[in-house]
Amino acid sequence: MKTTVCMTPLTLGYPEGGGHLWVYLNWALSLRALDCRVIWLEDIGEHAATRPRAEVARDIATLGARLESYGLGGALALTSFTGHELDAGLVDGRPDLDVAAAEADVMLDFAYDTPAWALAMFRRTALVDLDPGLLQSCCKIIQRGGVGDFPTKESDTLAAIFADDDALLAVIHPQREAFGAPLDQLHP
Repeated sequence: MKTTVCMTPLTLGYPEGGGHLWVYLNWALSLRALDCRVIWLEDIGEHAATRPRAEVARDIATLGARLESYGLGGALALTSFTGHELDAGLVDGRPDLDVAAAEADVMLDFAYDTPAWALAMFRRTALVDLDPGLLQSCCKIIQRGGVGDFPTKESDTLAAIFADDDALLAVIHPQREAFGAPLDQLHP
């Protein structure tokens, strides 16, 4: 059985950012090369609420076409983490957060601010730290009694790479050495 990985890349609102897209596409293609099924979950709530509908529709179509050109056409799922109601015509039958959470074995969170309620829907989560300075600042604020929730479930997890259910998950923490643990031992 293939491992299904949901990822939260945040690329839809920046269609002109080819390099930005490539960062996440590299992860998706690497996971697929490891025979994982990928769900590309985009939070479009604020984008859809603040931009003209035609622009949002164009951005969804652009991202969908780009993913399709890399063999990830069926991977795009759309949601709103902000509470904004999504236009059914924009979503156009694509999977949503509920489907992504139900089907994913693990969610790789690239967003840093994914709401705790959304993370709780997934069996396992891992924060993938693409911006160590941002994450370290966030951790320091929390350690000093700052306001807000750190957006992972009891997670020290900053990066994850795995091939299937029996593979080791590489876990990297800023104050610890990298170590591995079987997927079934992480975040039950």
